[in-house]
Amino acid sequence: MNKIYDLFASIKLTVVLLLILAATSIFGTVIPQDWQPFQYQQHFGDFGYRVIQFFSLTDMYHSWWFQLLMSILVVNLLICTLKRLPKTMKVVKISNPSVSRERIQKMRIRDAIES
Repeated sequence: MNKIYDLFASIKLTVVLLLILAATSIFGTVIPQDWQPFQYQQHFGDFGYRVIQFFSLTDMYHSWWFQLLMSILVVNLLICTLKRLPKTMKVVKISNPSVSRERIQKMRIRDAIES
């Protein structure tokens, strides 16, 4: 179970999924969506049509495998976010937002506004 969690918490998985989604989206852009079957056969031939039909490229963005990739990406992003959120909140949280004059004067880079 820990290996699965580590896999989904990985930013490498996010990058891989985004690259796969980008590459497969090229097919969805190049291959016309929602044509009639005879149009695919005329344009791509019988073998091309069978390949397109097998991979559901006629309506790729609603195909099971594209939806699965998107779902995995959502789970991956959620787990990545939840894993890194506590550390991020510690960095972002400012315990003492007010800064004293002495602290400012000790800073290397500072400036003064004359009133």
